[in-house]
Amino acid sequence: MERGCIALFSGGLDSILAALAVKNQGVRVVALRFVSPFFEKPRSENIERILEKNGIRILEKKVRKSYLDMVVNPRFGRGKNMNPCIDCKVYMYEEAARMFKKEKASFIVTGDIVGQRPMTQNKATMYMMDKRAFLKGYVLRPLTALNMNPTVPEKKGIVDRDKLLSLSGRGRKRQIELAEYFGIEDIPQPAGGCLLADSGFSKRVKNLIEHKEFSLGDVDLIKHGRFYRNNAGDRIIIARNRSESMLLWDEQKRGAVNMRHYNIPGAAAVYMPKGRKDIENAASLLSCFGKGKSLDKVEIIYRFAGKESVLSVSPENPGKTGWMLI
Repeated sequence: MERGCIALFSGGLDSILAALAVKNQGVRVVALRFVSPFFEKPRSENIERILEKNGIRILEKKVRKSYLDMVVNPRFGRGKNMNPCIDCKVYMYEEAARMFKKEKASFIVTGDIVGQRPMTQNKATMYMMDKRAFLKGYVLRPLTALNMNPTVPEKKGIVDRDKLLSLSGRGRKRQIELAEYFGIEDIPQPAGGCLLADSGFSKRVKNLIEHKEFSLGDVDLIKHGRFYRNNAGDRIIIARNRSESMLLWDEQKRGAVNMRHYNIPGAAAVYMPKGRKDIENAASLLSCFGKGKSLDKVEIIYRFAGKESVLSVSPENPGKTGWMLI
């Protein structure tokens, strides 16, 4: 059996400690970080430096279209919002297992702790997820291993079970102590900031699904501004700040119209018509989000199919222009 493992790496403290705990036993560890519009994690130079110092490579893997299909139709249901937590974990296990041969690995490591999260971190569910991913006995949870049945790498002596831990619940005292032991000074907060668990973002996702516009690009776009939809099914994303304005003006999406205020400070937007374009209507809405909202006329510059034009419109609030905030 290979002495290598794939450690699921969220960037949170538990996943880091789990990887280091196994590496400390002489096991070759590759840290796998999944990237998607839903749960991208901020980088930490300190954490990455510690992993690198311990000989742990970090690989990034973008989620595939099948992940979106899973979000739409999860086999095991959702949490309070659109978060399909159990299906998500199974997906990660399956994707990590596909890397076994290339990375000379034979088991998976996670930072799960019994009792930390009710939906995915109870023993019955964890055993079920392992089985569903065809990895029964091959998912090691070093921080809580002594609360669970021995795994294959423990039975084969690749990992010494006596050196594993029995953490449980939501407390972080023991994790902080372990972080200090491993020299982690900039202790990260617990990971798990999945946007699908956010009620406001979930409402936007549902709207995209209902209008059959659910793609990775569309999901990424609704993270960057106010999301409006009208009765015709058109949608517009309006920036909330300067950085979002820069992003939306530069957004290159097929069939989209980029807009921004022309000669006065104001927001930028991406307008995506469902059918016939009504640029003037969209521009009237956008003109309310700038210094000219009290003026009779505001000039909006828009770009479509590489051509730029300027339109003079009257600022109109969402109600009058038929737009609804999602």
